[in-house]
Amino acid sequence: RSTLFPYTTLFRSGSWRFFKNLSCPHSAVGVDIGSQSIKLIELSRKNDRLILTNYAYAKTDESLVKIGAPGVLSDMAGKVLSKSLEASKIKAKEVNVAVPSFSSLVTVFEIPRMSEKEIDQAIRVEAPKYIPVRLSDVVYGWQIIDYSTIFDGNTKQKGQFAKAPIEAKRSERMKVLVVAIMREISNKYEKVLGNAGIGIGSLEIDSFSLSRALLSRESECSLILDIGHRVTNLIVGVKSNILVNRTIDVAGESMTGVLGKGLGVDERRAEQLKMQKGLQNISQGEQGLLAPILGVIVQEVKKTVDVLKEEYDGLSVKKIILSGGSSRMIGLREFIEQESGIETTIANSLIGIEYPSKLNDNLKEQSPVLATAVGLAMLGLKD
Repeated sequence: RSTLFPYTTLFRSGSWRFFKNLSCPHSAVGVDIGSQSIKLIELSRKNDRLILTNYAYAKTDESLVKIGAPGVLSDMAGKVLSKSLEASKIKAKEVNVAVPSFSSLVTVFEIPRMSEKEIDQAIRVEAPKYIPVRLSDVVYGWQIIDYSTIFDGNTKQKGQFAKAPIEAKRSERMKVLVVAIMREISNKYEKVLGNAGIGIGSLEIDSFSLSRALLSRESECSLILDIGHRVTNLIVGVKSNILVNRTIDVAGESMTGVLGKGLGVDERRAEQLKMQKGLQNISQGEQGLLAPILGVIVQEVKKTVDVLKEEYDGLSVKKIILSGGSSRMIGLREFIEQESGIETTIANSLIGIEYPSKLNDNLKEQSPVLATAVGLAMLGLKD
């Protein structure tokens, strides 16, 4: 059973890519398939301006992404996506889709400084030390960490996906970030969406979509704390560079579960209590139920900050950006800021994107949830 929210059709106008559409369209659609929801964003480009032309948010009781299952994506995902596109009257022939971080491997290692042509071969030699499967069984991409951006605030990027080294700190060695997903998973995405009559323009890890939407305008090192339904992503980056990427199996579902069990209510009611009452309006007993879950998230934030300092010469996180469905829980921002000691904000993934003022209220509420889809649509509009 799926339900399209009423606001899905309020407005409608008349690298890291595992698959890539080489055309440069004037509009593009980003699709974020979550555990039990699908978020759609359609952006168009006019000169240097990005314009929101449509968006949709579909929720379902069905499991769309199966953690630990072969191929990850369920067949139901294609059906729900097809209905969502039809209901929102988005007519794109191809969409840009995110693969969840928990189904991928992201690693950083060092290689000797060398020319761009030599890097791919070096990665083929070094990657098997960090990726526990044969390279022939995965689809992978890489990027050189841009020290000039990290330490000097200057970005200089060139090239395209999997061929995009950027000028790095002058030294004998350089850090390279490698992303890999199993071919079985990428093939499953093609099959599920293809069976629903939907083509894939680009396929990328959700961490990179989030980074594009939320970090591209940040001049300082920031940590995206993306609290989804089943997992939480912790992504540290500066502009186009992802420096640390970790995933934990503690998220919104964990909070809902302990509340439901502790209060003796079903999952739907527990979710309502979590979002409507938040951390500021609940009893001490309810706070006690959530404390272990929130404690794990805060400890993982601190651990991620420590990893960053160790790996990048004392570099520190200046801001935490909350995204994902549970980021909107009342009082969570204040709690994370107080416990971490780091300025914390709610994600606004639509900064710099034009849309009618009448949508302000809806989009302000949904912006943290739409971030991955926004980043994917932005990917489709890149030259």
